[in-house]
Amino acid sequence: MKDILTNIGVSAIVAVLVVMVFGAGSNDPVSIDLGGTRFPNGISADSTSPTSGQVRGTTLLSTGAVTLQSTLGVTGAILASSTLQVTGNSIFYGSLNGLRSASTTDGVAHAITAAECGKITFLKGTGATITLPAASEGCVQKFVTSELFSTNFVIAAASDEFIDGSLTATTSSEVACANETAINIIAASDTLSDFVELTATSTSGWLITDSYARKIGGFTCTGG
Repeated sequence: MKDILTNIGVSAIVAVLVVMVFGAGSNDPVSIDLGGTRFPNGISADSTSPTSGQVRGTTLLSTGAVTLQSTLGVTGAILASSTLQVTGNSIFYGSLNGLRSASTTDGVAHAITAAECGKITFLKGTGATITLPAASEGCVQKFVTSELFSTNFVIAAASDEFIDGSLTATTSSEVACANETAINIIAASDTLSDFVELTATSTSGWLITDSYARKIGGFTCTGG
């Protein structure tokens, strides 16, 4: 009998806690002292009641992986220190900024690694050959003249890979590149902020997606 009464008492306590936290079948919010408010249909980190399924707050911070299987609509900031994976649609109402690393090269040949996709390489001083990583679709590399240099810089594709597209040199001149193996940024015509952006479109090639040189002769292509 004592055990039965004990079990009944524990069950009663659990039932009271459930009613306190979740409410007794009501749609009214129940306040909890955790810096926000819990609602049956959503979670609010501010003073506004959320709509069904909504998580409200100025910033969504995840310290682990986030997987969303439906539409992602963003009007504020998302900070993720790990992977953010979206398998549904993504709707962004503000700017989308990716983290891009940068380095400066001066007269030193350099091979960019696959882990450096999205990198900006600033060019200055003495020219050298910079070799692109093996093409992986979506990988982006950008090269910017940050100081005038004395000899040409060469942006070279990896072995058996090619570069295609057009390089813009002034508003009235373009350099066509078809199945080329390298882009040359010419020291005799270099100007501050001249740039080339390349995007890998397959496992065997790069497409020139943006470029500009302020002097005719600023770019050439070779190897085609």
